[in-house]
Amino acid sequence: MLWEQGQKSVSSADSEPLNEGDAMRALLIYGREKGRMPGGIIHGLSGPVLCVALLAGIAASPLTGEAAMRPFGVGEQLCFDVYYGPLKAGTARMEVADVESIRGRDCLHLISTARSGALVSAFFRVEDRIESWMDVEHLRPLRFEKHLREGHYQCDQVVEYFHMDGVARSTETTMEIGDGTRDALSSLYWVRTVDLEPGSTFWLNSTSARSSYDLRVDVTGRERIKTPAGEFDCLVVEPHLVDDSGMFDQKGRMWIWLTDDALRLPVQMVSKVAIGSIKAILVDHVLGTMASEHTGVAGEPLSLAE
Repeated sequence: MLWEQGQKSVSSADSEPLNEGDAMRALLIYGREKGRMPGGIIHGLSGPVLCVALLAGIAASPLTGEAAMRPFGVGEQLCFDVYYGPLKAGTARMEVADVESIRGRDCLHLISTARSGALVSAFFRVEDRIESWMDVEHLRPLRFEKHLREGHYQCDQVVEYFHMDGVARSTETTMEIGDGTRDALSSLYWVRTVDLEPGSTFWLNSTSARSSYDLRVDVTGRERIKTPAGEFDCLVVEPHLVDDSGMFDQKGRMWIWLTDDALRLPVQMVSKVAIGSIKAILVDHVLGTMASEHTGVAGEPLSLAE
């Protein structure tokens, strides 16, 4: 198979880093063979959201005192550049769009969009949109939607969460859920209210449209990193998939950098895939109003870096 041949001829994630020519050749080989881009590329383009989503349902304690104030609100925007090796594959954007009512409850409308860059779009266009409606009071999702447009591949999924009944119903199935189960997108925002400490390990549960799955999350340490958005002191988190959900590649590894402050901003994600690695880097941001204020007014651009 072309992709298998490409794996032998292109540098792997454990050897020399890919150069731009190798990255383009790997994408072309896979696209011709499979009709879509490698899963790791798509998850990178879909925003660091699907990676930090692995933190859904962490059994940790929410921040207390002043830090307990929601570090996000209406108007927040996070913009990322996504790279496959040295090749800029596209951009991703996450935002808190508004407060909307779902089944009579106020919910934050969270949106993550991803688009391939001009170079990649010339042979394989990606336009993905992921949305979640998260209960303002309990930070639990009531609805989740995923709409993927990746070359000739299309996928539309909707999941409705009924926490009082302990079930989630999707376009494909009905599944039992626990009290802390969350979807891919709302998980990121919830984890930003959690106290994470280096050396700690958590077990968690999340859902796809077809099933729930378990993960182990290790908080491996602290690190200061530099991005186009600034320089940040971060907590480094490594999630491990322990159930075959079909959403992530168990053979690869993933690291997420969250700012070591009350904001817990995701500023960088690195994921190893079959060939090379994916990196999503924060390049710009706008802070929103606190969700508890329900003002619906976009926040002013502020610098979060020291």
